[in-house]
Amino acid sequence: MKIGDSKWPTFLIAIRLDLNFHNKIKTMNKFSPKTIENIGYYVYILLDPRDSKIFYVGKGKGNRVFEHVAGIPDNPIDSDKISLIKEIINNNQEVEHYIIRHGIENDEVALEIEATLIDLLTYNKFNHLSNITNIVTGHNTFERGIKTVDEIEILYAAEKVNPDIAIDNIFVFSVQNALNEGRSNYSATRSAWRISQEWVNTIPAFAVGLKNSFSVGSYEILQWNQVENTNRSEFISPNHPNVSSYTPLLNKDWTNIREQAMGFMGFGNYIIVEFDGQGHFRIQRGAHDHITWHNCV
Repeated sequence: MKIGDSKWPTFLIAIRLDLNFHNKIKTMNKFSPKTIENIGYYVYILLDPRDSKIFYVGKGKGNRVFEHVAGIPDNPIDSDKISLIKEIINNNQEVEHYIIRHGIENDEVALEIEATLIDLLTYNKFNHLSNITNIVTGHNTFERGIKTVDEIEILYAAEKVNPDIAIDNIFVFSVQNALNEGRSNYSATRSAWRISQEWVNTIPAFAVGLKNSFSVGSYEILQWNQVENTNRSEFISPNHPNVSSYTPLLNKDWTNIREQAMGFMGFGNYIIVEFDGQGHFRIQRGAHDHITWHNCV
């Protein structure tokens, strides 16, 4: 279903995941079995990266979102959608895929959502919509709202953080707002925080940046430096600025740890965590109880 020249509403903007076919594929072209089992029916959009406009709204389950691009080489049909996808690929660019809503109970409900989006994006009074000002987000936005396909994969396939080696002095920061401003995972995780002198001098140490409850950044802390003209600090990692991620803590589900911190990470706060390498963690900073070990899984 072609949307035409409707301007892409900014409320649909999300972190991009690009997909293509054959040797142009740079990321995933299918969901994992675990994600397919959990995602249910969903509604998705395809975006033209050349002008950031939606050109297709669809619904489905399984790997339906990927089939439009994957099927291009063998598709003899000449439609507006197929022609547009070919133009994007021939321009050495990649179709962008977004999941708008997932966990939908059946195909009929997915159809209604799909139809609603198409009506919104094609109606002549709304097709230049570009500044949604809703104060309250949609129902179940965190669990089922707009996500890129890689975020869907993380949501359902990420393992709970449970390193098999002992690691302490792990600073855990919420970085979602910084990422929304366009900062990199490293930049969002490293700066800038109110760190007490007690913890500034604690080395070795590590830093984790969470988007919601998932670690999108994980780095070794080489040293902390004060940010000029502020009371905040930022760290640098080895080989700054060309740093490497600390993989034992990266792309993991930190929900259990955040629950033990009881909301302490709000308003720019952070927690410090320790793992024993035997399936347990405790909160070094950010909870009343700094002694009890909790199960990672």
